[in-house]
Amino acid sequence: MARTCVGRRRHSTPYSRTVPPVSARAQIVGTEKTPVMQIDVPKSRSVVSTKSGKVLRRRMKVDGTPESVPMYPYEIATRLSDLGRLDFSAQPVPDATRDDFDPLERDRLRRIIGTYQSSDRNLLELTDEELEKSLQLTVTVDGKTMPTLTGLLLLGKGSL
Repeated sequence: MARTCVGRRRHSTPYSRTVPPVSARAQIVGTEKTPVMQIDVPKSRSVVSTKSGKVLRRRMKVDGTPESVPMYPYEIATRLSDLGRLDFSAQPVPDATRDDFDPLERDRLRRIIGTYQSSDRNLLELTDEELEKSLQLTVTVDGKTMPTLTGLLLLGKGSL
């Protein structure tokens, strides 16, 4: 092994093989007799794949050693939630409509807003649709207003 490879030199590695790009750092550590490659990969705030679309995740095997295994599409939402990049409760509920909201619960929400001094009183002047949208109880998908999971939990009728 060439002497230039041993020591504590840092090298930037190309990151053009991942989407989004990840800038890993590599260095040779250890002794001249036993060099060891140390690769530092920063923690990502998003899911990263190879340019070919392969997504892996790290896990510990039963014997305590790490391994890389495929991350399946249904696992991506959980991973984004763990990273704080996905709010599951803000997702629209398929086949739900504003008709699934209980008008009495909406009135109760308005009373709660009016009761607390720290509340934004401007919310009380909004129409029902504007109130729901501003509190993210509904979202617009393909031009259609749909309740979010939070919206149904707060304003939903007792039996859907």
